[in-house]
Amino acid sequence: DRHADDPWREHLAGTPNYMAPEQIECRWRDYGPWTDLYAFGCLAWSLVTGVPPFAARDPREVLRSQVRKQPSPMDPEQLQSRDIPAGFEGWLLRLLEKDPGRRYQRAADAAWALMGLMEGHAPLSAEEAAPTSWQLPVMPRHDVVLDEVVAFGSARAFTWTVEDLSSVCESEPGSSMEVPPVPQSWRRPEKVEWQPLVGAGLGLFGLRAVPLIDRLAERDRLWRALRRVHRDGLPRAVVLRGAAGLGKSHLARWLCERAHEVGAATILRATHSAVGTPQDGLAAMMARLHHCEELPRAAVVDRMQRVLEELVPGDQARQTERAHLLAELITSGRSEFGTQMPRERRFSLLLEHLRMLGRKRPLVLVIEDAHWGEEAVEFCQQVLDAADDVRVLVVLTARTDEHGDTPASVEAVERHPAVERLTVGPMSAADMPELIHALLGLESEVAAEVEARCEGNPLFATQLVGDWVQRGVLVPGTLGFELRPGVKPGLPDGVHALWRQRIEAALPEQAHQHAIMLGALLGGNFEQSIWEKAVRSAGLGADAEVLQSLADRGLLRLEGTPTAPNWAFTHGMLQESLERQAGEDGFLKTAHLSCAEALAGEKKRPYQYNRAEHLLKGGAKSQAARVMIRAGHDLLEDNKKDEAEALLERWTALVHELNLPRDHPNRADARLLSCRIARARNDHRKMDMLARAALREGEEHGWPKVVGKALVDLAWAAIRAGDLDVAKARLATATEQARKRGDKFGLITTLRNQAQFLLDTGSFEEVSGMLDEVMALIGDRPLASAAALTQVARALLLRRHGRFDEAAIALDEAERHFQSDDLRWGLARVITERGSLALARGDVAAAIAFQEEAVKRLSVIDGPTAPWSRLNLGRARIAAGELAAARDIFEDELLLSRRKDHQAPALVAELGLLIIAALERDWRGWRNWLMAVRERLEERESTTRDAIAMTEQAAEAAVAAGSASRAAAAYAVAEAQWALLGIEPEVARVRALVERLRSL
Repeated sequence: DRHADDPWREHLAGTPNYMAPEQIECRWRDYGPWTDLYAFGCLAWSLVTGVPPFAARDPREVLRSQVRKQPSPMDPEQLQSRDIPAGFEGWLLRLLEKDPGRRYQRAADAAWALMGLMEGHAPLSAEEAAPTSWQLPVMPRHDVVLDEVVAFGSARAFTWTVEDLSSVCESEPGSSMEVPPVPQSWRRPEKVEWQPLVGAGLGLFGLRAVPLIDRLAERDRLWRALRRVHRDGLPRAVVLRGAAGLGKSHLARWLCERAHEVGAATILRATHSAVGTPQDGLAAMMARLHHCEELPRAAVVDRMQRVLEELVPGDQARQTERAHLLAELITSGRSEFGTQMPRERRFSLLLEHLRMLGRKRPLVLVIEDAHWGEEAVEFCQQVLDAADDVRVLVVLTARTDEHGDTPASVEAVERHPAVERLTVGPMSAADMPELIHALLGLESEVAAEVEARCEGNPLFATQLVGDWVQRGVLVPGTLGFELRPGVKPGLPDGVHALWRQRIEAALPEQAHQHAIMLGALLGGNFEQSIWEKAVRSAGLGADAEVLQSLADRGLLRLEGTPTAPNWAFTHGMLQESLERQAGEDGFLKTAHLSCAEALAGEKKRPYQYNRAEHLLKGGAKSQAARVMIRAGHDLLEDNKKDEAEALLERWTALVHELNLPRDHPNRADARLLSCRIARARNDHRKMDMLARAALREGEEHGWPKVVGKALVDLAWAAIRAGDLDVAKARLATATEQARKRGDKFGLITTLRNQAQFLLDTGSFEEVSGMLDEVMALIGDRPLASAAALTQVARALLLRRHGRFDEAAIALDEAERHFQSDDLRWGLARVITERGSLALARGDVAAAIAFQEEAVKRLSVIDGPTAPWSRLNLGRARIAAGELAAARDIFEDELLLSRRKDHQAPALVAELGLLIIAALERDWRGWRNWLMAVRERLEERESTTRDAIAMTEQAAEAAVAAGSASRAAAAYAVAEAQWALLGIEPEVARVRALVERLRSL
């Protein structure tokens, strides 16, 4: 936020004596309630002392002091003479902290602390608090010295009632009293009456907040749910369901505003729309919460580290890893960062972050339009299932269909025991007059006409009055506003007709109306830059003034950042109305094609999916078929396997409709996508079947890339089946074909797979040559992950052949590549490999240190190599003679592996326990673990050199324990494994050992 192109950088504004440091430094991402509280602190200081905390003739000196200096101490005698409460100066200094994180975060927090001072002791408990009003003195009209005015007197100009701090519920035992307890009731002691704006203020109608009328029972239930979260420390959810326009979102917004106002909750909001945008979903929610929108990943990491340091001080290494992971999650929709982390890991990370955020005060997480937010609804289910100290109230708004039903995912959440379902129906006939009166105080005759037409729909009422204000048909009356004499505006048939009327009044030119329709088709929250491309594509003469015109009328809302603005419709039904209007105008197909053109060069998720939808609706079906497959690959990159499969099914129906030739290249791309989906699901049987079909079709229709990738998939299927010769042949064929057709990317893939396979069965020269060729092919291409993994494989190869110094150099290179893309799982893997290298060198202490560091990092990352780091730590513990610690590691890992049906780590865990049994001469345990190893090897029909090395280590331990027969049995297992790899010299070596031991 300090970049030179920051448009706010040159617009420093404010009164120097009352400006917070972040305001002076234009750190707009750090603005918040604490910024206003700093100004309030300066004002309070002025009232007490007669001068601001920092005063000088030169405004620049004042600004420097605000940033760098501390206020001079107050005169204790002066404070005492005016009966200023003890501790008041400290309270003010807290407001004036330079670091925003050290100030009171809410006005309610500051008021709660001040209440304790005013009562003359520490902040009040729930039992001690009583309804309280504070009176401030009237400012005399005649001139008077400022410091005489602030003395407390009896004159009463106004009363500030803080019922949110006086009618409190019992606070959570052991909780910090810096945060006020959640009030027992949300109600205010005074009724908020409509304040007449007769003759003034109509021009500001679009900016006025629409009051929430009635809904008392619903508000009570929402507030009770929040108090229950605060009291029990457990997650809960409320589903607000009902037809469009009845006030579900308004209720959710009311809860957020009221809870924030009294310091009862931190607010998070995830939005969704029928047309997904990068502003939708959980990642965008996190970006908004922490003000990270459009920041580069490195800056997001820095920002998240500051956030985590405030939430959980200490444990710097863990915070660093978590900051990188949160940055990865927040920036995951940007194309330059490639594959998203798996959904399970993403949810786990979010859940832990919510847990930390909720420790200070409860959270309210609003999932807007949950019927379009499948991932957010699934996350809500996981939050509720956690049933631990996640202090969050999830509020879901879900639109019902004509039968009163919601999507299955929402109904599944509703069945959870920690969920309440609230149906939001039409406003009662008794309450509608109050809403209409609150909007503008309409005269009774006009109000009655509006009431009759609205039929309990508050959205219709607010939009109708807004339309009349916009068109200037209202004039001041005696008690409110009435229609201008002689004007009969008529009442539209419904809210859609009303919105069309408002759009036409705001944008008389049809080109401008069509321009805003493009925005509606781009999504409920669209980027201005993409909208401008669509406008140009459609040949419409419109610019951002069109958007601002609607914002001035309360129909659009500006969001995003100064450098990347986006616009949100104030209601989803307005977006739907504009789409309907585009159809009525005969503009819909053209509009969809213009949107598709605008999205052509965009790589953010989910823009390619949206582009495919626009092409389909615009009638460009052949082009849509191509884009659908690319969108399917994007979905798979985002770990959305179900959505990718559903899109592939739609593609199949489309190509059948288009009668696409069987040898069309698009079919080849689809076949590859189907194989990727099966592989992502770990459905090896289906993947094998699809790969065989892909190979057959690829050879028949001349699709070389399909043939190459099918051969790689079939090779790994053969490895799992124990057919190593077949696997080797298929990988060699795939490599040769990629080489012949000059497919460098394909050659990188096949060579890496071939080298990975041959690490256990090939010669050093053969594998080393392949890895060298891969690095040469990568060159300067932006393939950091591939380059890093190639270097890791090289290090493993070199370590196994005793070339330790060269292996260390390879790991340095791998670390450099992983660092360039900030791949935290990769950096942790390098540390794991360094530990294995240290163990091979005999440096057991270093091996343990490396593996402990890797385990610590991976416990945060929860990456795919986490089991191997723990197992390697177990092996290092054995080498150090720490058998009890090693046993705990292997037993825990075996249990986890069995639960997840992970065969390879389970085998290593069993081998570790076999070694420990030999070292401890626990021959009963030895027998059991050796039997388990044999059974698992027979089941897997595959092994690795590392597993064989552990088997031989167990045999050596048995020899050392004086049990030749048991050692022979273990060596026999090793012999079978060498035979499985097809390495005859090793088979012969181990067979000789077996025979010698049996002869003893």
